[in-house]
Amino acid sequence: MRVVLFFVFIFGFSSFSFAQTEQKDRTNEFVFNNSLFILYHEIGHLLISELDIPILGREENVADNFATLELLKIESDEANNILIDSADGWFLSSVDQNDDIVSNEAFYAEHALDVQRAYQIVCLMIGKNKEAFKQVAVKLEIDELRQESCYYDYILAQESWEKVLKPHKKNVPSDLNIRAFYDRGTGSIAIRKLLQEGKLLENAINGVLREYNFPNKFNLRAKNCGEANAFYDGWVSELLFCYELAEYFEAIFNEDSLAIKLSDPIKTPQDIEKDIFQPKKKTSDNIKDNDD
Repeated sequence: MRVVLFFVFIFGFSSFSFAQTEQKDRTNEFVFNNSLFILYHEIGHLLISELDIPILGREENVADNFATLELLKIESDEANNILIDSADGWFLSSVDQNDDIVSNEAFYAEHALDVQRAYQIVCLMIGKNKEAFKQVAVKLEIDELRQESCYYDYILAQESWEKVLKPHKKNVPSDLNIRAFYDRGTGSIAIRKLLQEGKLLENAINGVLREYNFPNKFNLRAKNCGEANAFYDGWVSELLFCYELAEYFEAIFNEDSLAIKLSDPIKTPQDIEKDIFQPKKKTSDNIKDNDD
């Protein structure tokens, strides 16, 4: 009996360790994916500013659309997962910011409500490929009529961005004299290491910026800003990503993960403990009929 109990204890301990490692990996993935989406969003602002692109409507929505469209262009599971995590990021932020208690300020703010930003990402995903993202629509209970109209949202956004960017696009993408800097921060060393080793800023340069001709030089920089933010600073010609924003993504994922709507949850050590130590309920399917 003692041997059996010892085996169960060791099995449980190693399962806890595995779950903690898996959870940390999943947290890092979520943080990086949301950071990349926000960086692409800020590139949208940068393009509007540097290329003098006209916009009709709220610029923040236009920049969100740019980020979503750029990732949809890649057409890979990895890019799709970034979009799913980003939508979940806005859902989590909505919970964290208590968006269910909406003040007047929320209606006249620069940005749409976080939950609206999440649904807009998903709408463009469905508009691009309804069948591929069918389960996303089902999970969010988006009705068939809206799924159909998301196609027109996608086409309008895609054609609009394509038209205004076409005069600035290079015939062949080439290297740019744009540098990426990761400043030593006062916060989490692990966050800086995650972004730097994942080449967050370089991804933006190679994935998007090298396709266009820019009249002015600028750099990309990750640093501590004193706030959870990211923005293009035209005065110093730098696109800044704040480490505090990545830390915020980490916090909301760890604190409010039950509010995740799209990505599959990872089992916690407590879930695994239940699986190991709680007896499984018998069902009619697994009870042998004694009359046989």
